[in-house]
Amino acid sequence: MTGVMTGSRVPMWSDIALNRLRDTSACPVCNAAEVLGQRCRRCGADFTGGIGAELWDASQTAASALVARQAVLDRVPLHPLPRAAAPVVAAPTVTAKAVGTSATVQSVLAIAGAGLVAIAAIVFTFFNPDLTDSGVRNAVTAGVTLLFIAGARLLVARRLRFSAEAVGGLGVVFVALDVAAVAGRGTASPWTDAAIATLLAASALLALGLLLRLRAWIFGSLVAAAFVPVMFTAGAAGSLAPALGWFGTAVAASVLIEAGRTFAKRIGSSLLADRVALTVVQIIANALAVITAVGAGEWTPWILFGLFAATALLSAFSARHLASWFWSFGVGGAGVLAFLVLPSAALPAVVVGSWFVALLPMSAVLGLIVVATLAPLPAWVRRGALTVGALIGTALGAIFPTITAGLTIALTV
Repeated sequence: MTGVMTGSRVPMWSDIALNRLRDTSACPVCNAAEVLGQRCRRCGADFTGGIGAELWDASQTAASALVARQAVLDRVPLHPLPRAAAPVVAAPTVTAKAVGTSATVQSVLAIAGAGLVAIAAIVFTFFNPDLTDSGVRNAVTAGVTLLFIAGARLLVARRLRFSAEAVGGLGVVFVALDVAAVAGRGTASPWTDAAIATLLAASALLALGLLLRLRAWIFGSLVAAAFVPVMFTAGAAGSLAPALGWFGTAVAASVLIEAGRTFAKRIGSSLLADRVALTVVQIIANALAVITAVGAGEWTPWILFGLFAATALLSAFSARHLASWFWSFGVGGAGVLAFLVLPSAALPAVVVGSWFVALLPMSAVLGLIVVATLAPLPAWVRRGALTVGALIGTALGAIFPTITAGLTIALTV
């Protein structure tokens, strides 16, 4: 119960409530003036008629309930408990602060030491004129790589996360040097060796990064894995192989971005830097695929048609990732361009004449209708950006016929 005890078990608030409920002189509304003639001279409360009697009956009912409650309260048995000793509060310690300070010092020392080891290893391995044996050089690089990987693992165990990321990043650099050493062994296909070594190293780093939740290893492995397709085709015969390789890198980057969602849930991070880097790689690789295909000199209309169609499909898949508006724009533009080159692909032996020039804008308009209105597209593709891209592709299809018509008119006049 609350309040001060008056008597044996009667709380003060109960006495006050009973006195107020049974008071016939004070105003129950403002409780500051007397009621004269069933009206309060201060607040103006009017208790004439039935309202006054109803209020009085309710007050007496409440008073009777309080009296009955007090009767029950008086029958509650009392069994006092022995007084317990007051709990002893331990004095605050500075252990946590000391650990934090120690961790900061260890982080600085670990990063500085790892940096010095990395510089010493690079200078000794690559700038030492007395070291001419490639086997010894590769052994030193591999040893330093293992040292950094083991050091990062130890720092994670000590919960020095910042130091582990820094040392792990240096380990990624030396893994790249190991891959370069494998590619430079003088075999017949160094790019193939580099691609295989990159794939194996990236897979191992990704597994370790997910296990230890090291962002540096996850970032390095994802970006490196995206370049494996172009490495495989770099040493292949044929001038169109690089174009296929770059497009394969664009596809790999998009697939890795999608897989990054699962990795992000596993380590509890958004992996934003990884997704941004892979998006940049995909954009550049896709552009280089088109540029190298056109610049190869061996392209055919069917090759361009397949490249534009594949770009449109990849853009539709990638629209669920970062830069959704950009990829939606690419769906419209690449889709219309695929329709634009389709007449040249379908009619390879045609002589370019006036009717063929008129066929190009018709194909572009057909592509605009199909891509913007008829083609079934996933819900994440932005229709506005797609329409803008399709309109620009249609405008490009009208440029050549417009120039041709203008030159014809000028020569005729």
